[in-house]
Amino acid sequence: MKNKRKLKPKEKEFCRQYVKCLDAEKAAIRAQYKNPLAAAYDLLGRSDIVDEIESISKTNERLIPFLSKAIIEKLSFGDIADALTLVFSENPEKEDIEKMDLFCISEIKRTKDKTVEIKFFDRLKAIERLTQNSSGAQNGVGGLYDALILGAKSLEGVDKNDL
Repeated sequence: MKNKRKLKPKEKEFCRQYVKCLDAEKAAIRAQYKNPLAAAYDLLGRSDIVDEIESISKTNERLIPFLSKAIIEKLSFGDIADALTLVFSENPEKEDIEKMDLFCISEIKRTKDKTVEIKFFDRLKAIERLTQNSSGAQNGVGGLYDALILGAKSLEGVDKNDL
């Protein structure tokens, strides 16, 4: 363990990315380290990095009610233009796809005849949840959070190529 010091911007970015993906190597790649695997091991071995990750995580926990409402609003009223662009693109570049807002999509698959099928989240259910939350329903944000956790757990062990 090294002495505590002020984190460099790249180190802070690693911490932010680690909290997002919980994959140290991926976080190091996103923070643009030249040797991500080695950087990941070094960074996670430092107490100042671990403290920053814990701090970001605690902040995120306090933000869950606000983020949950924002997620529901985005599902309810989000733009689908990028999804349509993706459907009508023959061979989209990875960089172009990464820039697209595909948040409202629940499923994408290519059929045997090479067509693309896109399923969106149910906007009416999202709007219903939004009105329940605003009218003070008991399960409001907690219910959404529980649903997100269950959804994430159901994806454990799913081959990423099937998504």
